[in-house]
Amino acid sequence: PSLSDAYVNLGRLHHQLGDVAAAIVLYRQGLQHAADDPVIHFNLALALEDAKETDSALAHYDHAVHLDPNFADAHFNLGRLLEALGRHEQALRHLLAYRRLTKKK
Repeated sequence: PSLSDAYVNLGRLHHQLGDVAAAIVLYRQGLQHAADDPVIHFNLALALEDAKETDSALAHYDHAVHLDPNFADAHFNLGRLLEALGRHEQALRHLLAYRRLTKKK
């Protein structure tokens, strides 16, 4: 029960099958065991976004980026969501971080 990866994997399966509510529950349970896992925050944000819980999704994308500043996909999704909300300056910062992190050297 304390293995956070199990919650991530099971949550992802439920999310892919369209059971967003179950995925959210599982990701939140996973956070009880690994509150500093950026992947759980990212996956929870994806599910919350699908559930139209935009403010909570933003908070979890932001926390994922805070925990792992090199998490390119979290920067991208955070930037995309901020842009959709008209918060262009904040969005640009995250989209530029995504670009920097994914630029081939």
